[in-house]
Amino acid sequence: MHSVAVPQHLHYRDICSRLNNPGLWTRLARLDDLRAPHIRSLTILPDVEFVYAMHEHIYDLRERLPSEFSQLEWQPLSSRTPEACRDCEIRLVSALKRMSCLQRFRWYRVPRPALEGPNDVWSTLARLGTVKELDILDEPVREFEVPAVALSATFPLTSGFTTLKLRTSVCNLTFDPKIPQLERMLLDNCPNLEVLELVLDFVEEFNNTANVDHLLRNALWPNLRVFRLRGTNCREPELKRFLIAHPSLEELALSRMMPGHAWTRLELPEDALPNLRHLECSSAQAAALLQYSSRWPLETLIGIEVHDTVVDSKYFSWDEEWEEDVTSSFRRSVGKDRRRAASSEIQNVRSMGKPL
Repeated sequence: MHSVAVPQHLHYRDICSRLNNPGLWTRLARLDDLRAPHIRSLTILPDVEFVYAMHEHIYDLRERLPSEFSQLEWQPLSSRTPEACRDCEIRLVSALKRMSCLQRFRWYRVPRPALEGPNDVWSTLARLGTVKELDILDEPVREFEVPAVALSATFPLTSGFTTLKLRTSVCNLTFDPKIPQLERMLLDNCPNLEVLELVLDFVEEFNNTANVDHLLRNALWPNLRVFRLRGTNCREPELKRFLIAHPSLEELALSRMMPGHAWTRLELPEDALPNLRHLECSSAQAAALLQYSSRWPLETLIGIEVHDTVVDSKYFSWDEEWEEDVTSSFRRSVGKDRRRAASSEIQNVRSMGKPL
């Protein structure tokens, strides 16, 4: 009995599969099959691996299937239409419903899930109530008129997880995006967060960003170790309050627009961030933060040059030369209210040059 049970348990504990795997989903959805409850981790892989070259340092894209499915030749979807994707997702959801011990779900496929409504992927995960880790790559596809995961109606129903990694794109050139549903989910449904990585814009330098003042003002996650934001902006008081309220932080990565021009006013008490080991930020943010770092056990510092000259216009304002060369069609709509700010040198860089 032991020799039979152990291999089955191991083969089904962690599955990494492409979406178009009808045999696997049909098997797991069967009521007389006992394999689905063995699954602790499920990853939906991309259909084409080379598309993910830019993400290979982040994602493990190796296929991992039970032995009876690993020898089958994978067949790509005959069509990447929303209808074809929805058909595959319906089979996936049927299997998901039986994964009563699922703890980690990862979606690395482009496009994002196309199925919407009470029986979509997110609603099903919410009903399971067992998932502790969510890792989602949500790259937009032009022909899919499906809202970004951060803006969907059903994703905020998920709750109780300790890790959320969401890389999406809700920002554009014409307006600052709003993410109230995502903020409410994080504040109300996730009191035990340990890892939060929100990338709301893949090209932060060129787009408007989402304001996260409400999130920073109200968040209190006693176990938070990792906090990474991109494509966001905030005011100085909210950022200061958040950093002081989370002494357990070990890894911090700040969006370039946090807190924008107000970086010179960012002051922390000496005992703030006592466990910080990894910091990713711009030179401007470093000029403000590192003067308080004498007690930090800092091991890694990324994104700055200790002899850098901080030019506000490069960090916080529209690059008119880039606009002229690349986006002339947008100039009148988004460029007229931009102002190139005066330059200012980093002061007291001595604290930035200390050995780590």
